[in-house]
Amino acid sequence: MSLVHPAAGPTLFLLTLIGGCERGSPDERAEPGAASGPNTEAKGQASAGADGPHEVTHTAGAAQPPVTKELDLSDEDLRLPAKVRILGSTAVGIDRDIAHRIVEAHVPELEACLHEARGRHPTIFGRVSLRWDVGEDGKPDGIRVVEASVDDTALIDCILANVATWKFPTAEGRVNITSEILLE
Repeated sequence: MSLVHPAAGPTLFLLTLIGGCERGSPDERAEPGAASGPNTEAKGQASAGADGPHEVTHTAGAAQPPVTKELDLSDEDLRLPAKVRILGSTAVGIDRDIAHRIVEAHVPELEACLHEARGRHPTIFGRVSLRWDVGEDGKPDGIRVVEASVDDTALIDCILANVATWKFPTAEGRVNITSEILLE
């Protein structure tokens, strides 16, 4: 049986079934009745070779050609689980722990962005570092990417759009938050 891993190529798995497949050493694959070695068995009987017990199968007549069957799997089946971790947050103007807890509370939204991106790129992962100001109304303002190791603009846009909806405590003076997000 052979499977093509989706990360190695197309989103199509190939399953190859080989009729008349024989297993074991050449002595074990000999025709029934031919005494070519100590492990020679009659058709369908179990034998114990060097790699442990297994079934010895012999096919009468010519060997059958391999049969390949395509299994059409949806993209949903090929995606890795979307997991997001907040590696750290810094804050100026409000308590860092409060800012970090607010960012952590929105991880499911970020995971939804990653899940959507995995529909385009099943194995996408990386880090995104963001910085934003918090306006007098508690809403993020001037959200910008400080650094990103992923090259998927739709994923970055989704993350930025979500951050724009978050609400932080109001504070007097300038408030600035930076968060590093790990996309696993």
